[in-house]
Amino acid sequence: MIEHISHPSDTFRKHWETILSRDGAPKELSIDFLPELNNKIWGLKKKKLVVVGARPSMGKSSLLLQMAYSFALQGKNVFFFSFEMSKEVCVERLFSCACEVDNWKMTTGKIAKEAKGAIFNAKLTNFYSKLEKTNFVLVESIGRNLPHLSKITTMFPFKPDVVFIDYGNMVDTETRKTKKESIDEYIKGLRALAIHNDFCAIMAAQINRKTHDKKAKEPQLWELKDSGNLEETADMVLLLHWPYWYDREIIAVNDYRIDIAKNRDGRTGYKKVLFYPEWSKFKEDANT
Repeated sequence: MIEHISHPSDTFRKHWETILSRDGAPKELSIDFLPELNNKIWGLKKKKLVVVGARPSMGKSSLLLQMAYSFALQGKNVFFFSFEMSKEVCVERLFSCACEVDNWKMTTGKIAKEAKGAIFNAKLTNFYSKLEKTNFVLVESIGRNLPHLSKITTMFPFKPDVVFIDYGNMVDTETRKTKKESIDEYIKGLRALAIHNDFCAIMAAQINRKTHDKKAKEPQLWELKDSGNLEETADMVLLLHWPYWYDREIIAVNDYRIDIAKNRDGRTGYKKVLFYPEWSKFKEDANT
């Protein structure tokens, strides 16, 4: 207990060298495929809870999977808990994103003709070769309560650097507790686990669609569904908005906005990015 109690001058003296060592050091968890956003928030950090909120069909899962794959390729230990999509759907999206293969062709099987070509097979081989070398754990359906989540993250010889929850509104409702109470407890417990076990927790959350049904208004923090603790407990909240979903006649399909709506460690604000739904992929520039 005594190690948690100190005079601030003692803490600052010990911590000052840590501050200086950050100069030129890499970010803990670098969102390298969105470099401008990455620099604005200075990457993601361990011992933090990041909430990614959006209405349904706005690309939450796509962004989380792309982040997970990016971190895994950087040598980070990644645990991805999917409460909605099957493992098979997740890996289809990973492949589609990494190799820019039309996901509709894979869904319909029309990819079979392309798959016979040498160029396609080179993409496939390269993707598989990279993926199999990663410490990337994909968990389907289980982990909806904290004991199960904690157990799974300790089952492997490596500890997680980042844990994804897709998505938080689907956690188990505990006996004699409302859904809101169960989600609130899960959120607080997840952040505590992240701090205690030194990983970054990234949770997707639904925005209440009824507040702006069939309208293109951008989501707000207070609209996060089913839990008042998401806004309060999260260290960072990223809100996603895809205007094309609401007005497909005049808005370009790739135009997309990410709102850094809350950031305890730094700057907030909007960032325009590009979303390619056919690849489940995000970029900042057409040439990247």
